[in-house]
Amino acid sequence: MAAFLNAPERTAAEKEAFQKNPGLALKYMTYLAMRAAGNSADLAFYGKVLDQYGQPVVGVRVLGRTLLYVSMDASGGDSYYTDSDADGLFKFVGIHGASLTVTPQKAGYEYNPRLPPNWTEDYVPDPDNPLVFTMWKVQGAEPIVHSEFDSRVPYDGTPIAFDLFTGKIREEVFSLL
Repeated sequence: MAAFLNAPERTAAEKEAFQKNPGLALKYMTYLAMRAAGNSADLAFYGKVLDQYGQPVVGVRVLGRTLLYVSMDASGGDSYYTDSDADGLFKFVGIHGASLTVTPQKAGYEYNPRLPPNWTEDYVPDPDNPLVFTMWKVQGAEPIVHSEFDSRVPYDGTPIAFDLFTGKIREEVFSLL
């Protein structure tokens, strides 16, 4: 406890408060130990990026951000980047922090962070069972087919078919039976 109280980073006010209230000093020491343990946790993450059709997305830039506890009222962290391979796979290994957030990014694709993969507190890193992220390929609007034609429909009930792309009457008529 003496080493804790006399540490160079302690202010005079902190030293006095901790001497008057050893329980507070003990809680603060526990907090510091937990913070140090949390910040030094080994983090590993294995993921896979698929498009809306279930196909791998190659070359996705994946941002991984670690959380680091700085003080009781402040946090920080580090940013790491990796890219998905030909199978859409990516990984973060050998990094440290209290936690990790993962965000895939690629031009021409949308990722909705409100629909994250099924990542829970009990996530176990497993390269054979990567967490799947779905990105939607931005395709733009479908082109509208415009067609105009003028024709007379037979009054006798004879079936007639029109090609909507060319606007011409089709020779073959399909039966509606």
